[in-house]
Amino acid sequence: MKTDKILTVIIPSYNMEAYLPKCLDSLIIEDKELLQKLDVIVVNDGSKDRTSDIAHNFEAQYPDVFHVIDKANGNYGSCINAALKIASGTFVKILDADDYFNTNEFYKFLRAINESEKKAECVDLFMTDFVEVDGDDRPKMAHALPLPRSRSINVNEQLTIPMLYMHAIAHRTENLRRIEYHQTEGISYTDTEWTYYPMSRVRRFKYEPFAVYRYLVGRVGQTIDPKVRKKAIWTYAVIANRMLKEFYRITDNVPQIIAQYLEDFAVMMCTNVYNGVIIDLHTDVDDHKLLEFDANLKTLSDAIHVKVMDRLVSQRIGFNYGRYWRKYKTSGKAKLKIFRFYRHMTSIWSRHFR
Repeated sequence: MKTDKILTVIIPSYNMEAYLPKCLDSLIIEDKELLQKLDVIVVNDGSKDRTSDIAHNFEAQYPDVFHVIDKANGNYGSCINAALKIASGTFVKILDADDYFNTNEFYKFLRAINESEKKAECVDLFMTDFVEVDGDDRPKMAHALPLPRSRSINVNEQLTIPMLYMHAIAHRTENLRRIEYHQTEGISYTDTEWTYYPMSRVRRFKYEPFAVYRYLVGRVGQTIDPKVRKKAIWTYAVIANRMLKEFYRITDNVPQIIAQYLEDFAVMMCTNVYNGVIIDLHTDVDDHKLLEFDANLKTLSDAIHVKVMDRLVSQRIGFNYGRYWRKYKTSGKAKLKIFRFYRHMTSIWSRHFR
């Protein structure tokens, strides 16, 4: 698809009237010519507040830049899928409606993409920095990538690719369409898929050290809230299972560094599931589900299963609680009381003696 748009920004939105104006304002750069190269798609996911009205007001002010999709509620992935159908930018980036961009850094990023395309650098993936902020816009943590700066790099030149967050990346739209990218619908936490499946098409990337994304943390009820995450552990399992099922297909005939990245990512996702049950929940129902997850993982990839088990280790005392759980829970004997006591004591130690 021939287009003069260099970047599509997808903004999934559900009941975001308190945050959306700031989010959308942050995209309005002063360079009007460059602004016209931006394609912003706000997806109103069945909101019951003024989210749709706010988005349509921006669309009315900037009809060549902003577009609104009003749809029935289908959760995060459905918003991405709906927007990708009409995305016209050469690259695609996601911005959550309760987050925003640093406008000046975003301008630098747009300019960098524009120059890269003019030079025909054939970049598949752009990476930038991001900053976690609190509700008063105060920086809490900066995330920078340990990569060579501002040059187009073939993946084979790299020894490793660090684990990526959705906030840090923009994919080439053509690659998403080639793999028929479809994000899982109806559940949360599917932003992890954005940093997984499209990586199979990456052969050349570019890292620009611009802190574009401002990631709000600490909002009550958001998906990163520990209480919310704890309840959603089996959502992680659904996403991890899909990654495992498709792992060998998407790693077929890809550069070794990409295959390693995808394996490391799958191991991380599975490890999160085990930790969430063994350490945080550990009810009889969850134990039963984890046994099913464990058997499925071992069937789908024994190699990944071994690596996951190797990661389930307490670093302080070298106790492999994953293998302990697996060995004794199958016979109904494991309660992990000793390990839970250890976790409690180390928590106290960290708070009072560090």
